[in-house]
Amino acid sequence: MKKHFLIFGAGLLLLSACNSVKAPEAILPIPEAKQVEWQKMETYAFVHFGLNTFNDREWGYGDSDPKTFNPTRLDCEQWVQTFVKSGMKGVILTAKHHDGFCLWPTQLTEYCIRNPPYKDGKGDIVRDFVNSCRKYGLQPGIYIGIRWNSLLGIHNFKAEGEGAFARNRQAWYKRLCEKMVTELCTRYGDLYMIWFDGGADDPRGDGPNVEPIVNKYQPDCLFYHNVDRADFRWGGSEAGTVEYPCWSTFPSPYSHSNATEPALNHNILLKHGDKDGKYWVPAMADTPLRGANGRHEWFWEPDDENNIYPLDALMDKYEKSVGRNATLILGLTPDPT
Repeated sequence: MKKHFLIFGAGLLLLSACNSVKAPEAILPIPEAKQVEWQKMETYAFVHFGLNTFNDREWGYGDSDPKTFNPTRLDCEQWVQTFVKSGMKGVILTAKHHDGFCLWPTQLTEYCIRNPPYKDGKGDIVRDFVNSCRKYGLQPGIYIGIRWNSLLGIHNFKAEGEGAFARNRQAWYKRLCEKMVTELCTRYGDLYMIWFDGGADDPRGDGPNVEPIVNKYQPDCLFYHNVDRADFRWGGSEAGTVEYPCWSTFPSPYSHSNATEPALNHNILLKHGDKDGKYWVPAMADTPLRGANGRHEWFWEPDDENNIYPLDALMDKYEKSVGRNATLILGLTPDPT
């Protein structure tokens, strides 16, 4: 018994010693848990809905009357149930597109859901959307376009004009964007993704400093993206496909190109990644459902029903996105009702 006890005791000592040894540092990039869960989703929806829907426009210029926004049968639960039936695991809503119109009742601009006749100015489509997602088990994400705001004359983050007045407007716009992001990050509970279309630029330059806001209020949220960070990357086209091979690794922690990198080379890098990259920045492929016959419509437009991709085209996109190590985002378009 003593002999067995000594052997068993030595085993205990050995086990204790093993537990005290630190794991070696990774020599390859490792994904965060939220990146893994996002990749496992495979497909998710992208809903574009706003003033463009009611004015037969793909791109708004800030001149559409907010009173034209008046859906008569809007039902976010019906949207979400449709996505669930299709097998999708999440959905992103365009809370603000490039025209400047906001789908939540912000106090930061009058160009928002407070002023249309819809629900007598008391609607909040962002809230209805996230509540519907949670009711049916989908992950809610928010898209906010801040690179452009046509209503305010902001193009590619730049305020129009020169001199002190323009510089002051630039600083004011940066603060406005930060306040909008704070509203979206604090009013609606946990979000799985914040999507800055065209990026959020450089906070040391013309861009707002939004990453600390997301980190503070939505620490588990995927961040896409600015010049410092991208939790995933655009796959280089809006065709719903990526090239083969498509590596999840990337040479930098962000997906922006820079002045020393030719745009063509960067686009190839977006499509393929870099097998020797030091950062985990996997690819996503996006495409609108209404993209057949030469069309490419993110917002609903009339007489467009014949331009929905047929099933065989959608399966091809699935195989060339999810099948090639990316996720697939399908743009869907509620109509004016």
